[in-house]
Amino acid sequence: MKYSQAAVLSVVLGACSNVVAQSTTNSTSQGTSVSTATASPTGVSSSPLPSQAPLPPKQAWCPSEIFCAGEILQAINIAQPYSDSKTIVDKPTRNTANVTIVAFQNYTQGGLNYGEITQFLEDYFQGEGLELNAVSVDNFPQNPASISAIPNQYVQQFLLAVHQVWNLLIRETNQTALCTGTKCESSLIPLNHTFVVPGGRFREQCGFYLLRVLFHAYLSGRLLG
Repeated sequence: MKYSQAAVLSVVLGACSNVVAQSTTNSTSQGTSVSTATASPTGVSSSPLPSQAPLPPKQAWCPSEIFCAGEILQAINIAQPYSDSKTIVDKPTRNTANVTIVAFQNYTQGGLNYGEITQFLEDYFQGEGLELNAVSVDNFPQNPASISAIPNQYVQQFLLAVHQVWNLLIRETNQTALCTGTKCESSLIPLNHTFVVPGGRFREQCGFYLLRVLFHAYLSGRLLG
């Protein structure tokens, strides 16, 4: 079965419009709402974790004993308490690195089980995404001339709907939530300017592809600060 270009673009436009509407509904002048993943055991809580393989050698470019390859990260990956295995590296600790490491060692003294991993994560880690705030660009072009000049109305409306999503993906660092000093540990590399994220669980700044698109949308001045 063949579909016309107009029919295909209409379907995609509808889906894109729903994304914009949903994102707008979830947004406030303070930023977007943040939902964090909750750890849950994937095995019987009292069951011990499977034997762990030998730990990989430490790497100089990744010194963290919590978020880099090591006993803690390996145990969490084996337990699989989150549907997305990358969730843990987005969660800052609630305490200093030393307090967190000692707490984990206390759990492992008598052997580690699924329930203890879940409890450890709930007690010693914060929610992911709290270190960023959603912001809007004041001079965001609502209807760029390059899109208005497109003669095909379906293509024009589709591109305009996609264009509106960009303003929902702009973030800035939440300075009040940063792990400054030694009060906690995080894998976030804070930035002193606004930046664009891919969306969803991907909160870090995306690179070359987004820059090219934003240059085309005349936002390069704001992006480069």
